[in-house]
Amino acid sequence: MSSAIRRLRSDPQGGWLWLLGVAALAFGVRLLTLVRGSGLYGRLGYDGPVYYASASALAHGMLPYRDFLLLHPPGIALALLPFAALGGIVGDSDAFALARVAWCGLGAVSTALVFVIVRSRGLWPALAAATFYAIFVPSVSGEDITTLEAIGSVCLLAAAALLVRQWDGRATSTAALVCAGVLLGVSTATKIWGVLIVVVLVAWSVRRVGRRAGWVLAGAVGATVAVCLPFFLAAPEAMWRMVVFDQLGRRRVSETLGGRVVDLVGLSGLRDRVSTEV
Repeated sequence: MSSAIRRLRSDPQGGWLWLLGVAALAFGVRLLTLVRGSGLYGRLGYDGPVYYASASALAHGMLPYRDFLLLHPPGIALALLPFAALGGIVGDSDAFALARVAWCGLGAVSTALVFVIVRSRGLWPALAAATFYAIFVPSVSGEDITTLEAIGSVCLLAAAALLVRQWDGRATSTAALVCAGVLLGVSTATKIWGVLIVVVLVAWSVRRVGRRAGWVLAGAVGATVAVCLPFFLAAPEAMWRMVVFDQLGRRRVSETLGGRVVDLVGLSGLRDRVSTEV
């Protein structure tokens, strides 16, 4: 990652400035959407406040699964823990508002990582990909509030930025492979479905770097265990039920192909109309 940043700084086409530009665009779009929507202090959705409340409970010595319900791995509570701790000083409303701004920053970082990943294909492809991510509705809606997906996205893209260099033969570093795995493990320790991404990227790494892909898997497993094990030891049965069984047992939503496509492109407001017409 550091070598990629050095190359951008010395890019004769101004790659470093473009990277900062698309990151600023992403941050501005997310912050503007948040401010003009519910506002920094407004209620927007159900999940974000619940995650903050879990972090606040953790800051007061309570453990998820053992002491209260949390239907996801503990990564989100740990990510919001600094803001919950700050809430004890400045008040929860201000701390939660600051967390929302920080999540907009995660979106800006993810956008910059898209630029870095695609930069080897040329300046304009990188700029197009990053700009698309910066304004893509599902990306914006997942990164202007304290969601699981914002953490998963930034970890996945950072891992991909490291792995692409290994796959293309531009670098050979065991440490980079392990770090990529650790990032994927953090993503999985935040949202359990991240394990599917780990499987896909490890399999792809096997094709590209052979047995060295084992370092990616080792990093992912190690990070997931490091984050989750303390909570699992405190309440193994409850954590397994909430994080695994309750996720697998969620009610399946019947949806048409047209409705799914509309959701995918971020136009859920038109879902009913499209589902009826398609």
